[in-house]
Amino acid sequence: MPSSAPTALVEAAIRLLPEQAPSAISGRDLAAEAGVNYGLIHHHFGGKDAVLSAGLVALRDDFISTHDDVASIRGQRDRLVGLLQEKCSYGKGPAEKALNEFMNGLEAPVIGKVAQLEN
Repeated sequence: MPSSAPTALVEAAIRLLPEQAPSAISGRDLAAEAGVNYGLIHHHFGGKDAVLSAGLVALRDDFISTHDDVASIRGQRDRLVGLLQEKCSYGKGPAEKALNEFMNGLEAPVIGKVAQLEN
């Protein structure tokens, strides 16, 4: 069964974000990767930055839920942060703002999960 357009777009963002800076990913890139019409980005999300933000949130949530030991969490966090810093310039556009929020938002859940595992 084919996935819905919103799901396909978020999954496309997840695939593209490790390869390109958010500012380098166009709405047409997202639509092509998702196999959907470009207009569906605006219909479902209002714009590409909301799709990229949803992709970043999904990456964060997956990261938090799939690591269950302190060393793994800290190591994967460092790897993910390094990858994002390497691929992304921290500009002032909405996509970069979402990335900065993701980077800032990653630390609190990691600290919480580490504390839970250490108790």
